[in-house]
Amino acid sequence: LMAAFLNTFSFPKSRIICWAHNSGLFEPHVIPLHLCKKASKIIYSSKCSLDAPNLEELMKKQPEKFDVIHSIRNLSNFLEIGENRANNSKKKLERLLYVGTVSKAKLHPSAPQIFSDLSKSGFTVTVLGGPEHKQLAREVSKLGGKINALGEVENVSDFYQQADIFIYPLNRNHYGTGEQ
Repeated sequence: LMAAFLNTFSFPKSRIICWAHNSGLFEPHVIPLHLCKKASKIIYSSKCSLDAPNLEELMKKQPEKFDVIHSIRNLSNFLEIGENRANNSKKKLERLLYVGTVSKAKLHPSAPQIFSDLSKSGFTVTVLGGPEHKQLAREVSKLGGKINALGEVENVSDFYQQADIFIYPLNRNHYGTGEQ
């Protein structure tokens, strides 16, 4: 809808800068060619977006129109968690954590099976984020596994402090806002 609006709206004389926070590589996240032609500058948050097949010709003709600014937050809080963690190589790593959007569009299609297998192997799997966290928990349960699907939480730092391993089974066609 936003792309359609931008294409039909009569802008006053101005420069238009579009910052795309999705990959632009796969439907439904393809950046419309008509929008890129209208824009003065297209900024992506992932370098992989420069491989968008529908924009290949335009990028060859006007490479200066496209740029990448990575959209990553300040990680100092999370780096501090790792620095403060006791280094005990004999400790069993068993607490797994996923933090992010919980939806079929973002997660790997095998995510329920992956989470189920991990839980049946003795790992404790905690999933933070929504909106489909309850559905994911039901699917994992049907496969004989168990996850702690908590939905959205206020402070993820506490969960990172308790976790041993961060897991991120991402759908290969979904780059979201970055490749980090």
